Amino acid sequence: MTITTTYLITVFIIVSVVSYTIYIKNIVNPLFLFVIPTGVAYILYILYFQATWTLSNEANLIFLIGEFSYLIGYFFSCFFNSLVKSVATKTVPISYQAVHFEKNIIVWVFLVSGIIMNFLSIIKLRQLGASSDNFRDQFINIVSSLPPYVIYGKYITVFALCSLLYSYLTSKISRWYLLIILLGTGIVYYSATLTQARTDILIILMPLAIIFLMVKIQNANWQLFVKSVFIVILCLVLLYFSFLFVQIARFGNNTDNFFSSENQTFQYISLPLTAFDRWMVTPNLSGVRHGFGIIDPIDKFLKLFQINQYEYSFAVRGQFNVYSYLSAPFLALGKFGVFFVMVIAGYFNYWLFNKAKYSAYYLLYYAFFENSVMLSFYSWQMTSMVNVYALMFILLVQFNRVKVHESKLNNKL
Repeated sequence: MTITTTYLITVFIIVSVVSYTIYIKNIVNPLFLFVIPTGVAYILYILYFQATWTLSNEANLIFLIGEFSYLIGYFFSCFFNSLVKSVATKTVPISYQAVHFEKNIIVWVFLVSGIIMNFLSIIKLRQLGASSDNFRDQFINIVSSLPPYVIYGKYITVFALCSLLYSYLTSKISRWYLLIILLGTGIVYYSATLTQARTDILIILMPLAIIFLMVKIQNANWQLFVKSVFIVILCLVLLYFSFLFVQIARFGNNTDNFFSSENQTFQYISLPLTAFDRWMVTPNLSGVRHGFGIIDPIDKFLKLFQINQYEYSFAVRGQFNVYSYLSAPFLALGKFGVFFVMVIAGYFNYWLFNKAKYSAYYLLYYAFFENSVMLSFYSWQMTSMVNVYALMFILLVQFNRVKVHESKLNNKL
């Protein structure tokens, strides 16, 4: 598949997805969150890097297999859901019930623990020289030896903050909770910037933004949809300045224009496919891991017992070493793996999106999960441990709510 053909097909897919997004009036649907980042990343590669790094025809073909497979799975799930709805007597409007997460002890345990962990993390990182240039490289070298609170504090805090934000948006609770949400977000955001990791910033901000937009644009009219688009644009501007802050922290004030081929953030958006091509497609590593690596928890479990997983070394430290979402399914099962895995991913994402329209608990998980979908241009993260931790948190919160409800019923009896 030539670069020109792939480019034209990608543009067509992007236009189609934007049209679909306008039609359903929801800018945080999983099709938009997957196709736009991966498609725009490919277009930016064409515009800025094609002359320097040329993608092979095989890499272009695998990229299109991944995009179309996701579309197939998504619309098949959509079609199946419409068949089920056609049997129902009437369409149920989107409505989020008030769930008082602010009264759930698990949420407060996570929030207080997370805030404490973030404060400890800030102290630790500053002791290690977080304000110095190129601290990120030092952080990567020592990350495995750091205390757990440095790594997990931000996740624990964000889980709790998302729950409180949902309650604030759907229930008439005190505005003091909004202050708690803003202060908590500020603390965990500052902690994330000290590691100089752009993905950490997205992990913090994206779930909160998705919950806000999903609740606000339920059964959206055009006016609300346009407002949501402006909110997304504002979020992108804030992200740009966040990334600029990280860039300056890492390399000083001598930072290039964002759209410069020398800008590292811009490279991380535009070049993962070229690294995938160079280190995996060109050496013909299709299916070398024999199914391993697609599901991160299983991968980590096997590593714990030192089971041979056919590990391979790719780009060394200092070279470009992120490979887009295609890497894990390709290394595990080849082109068939890309097709099979992405069909399942598309099907699951629509199913989760549809469930998230009517349930607070599904919405919380959707907000966390779609962050990994949006980062597909960067790497394979849909089955990451973060999503497992999010699921565990939601199950704990729901279990505690059920136990409290049963206790109240028993007292009444």
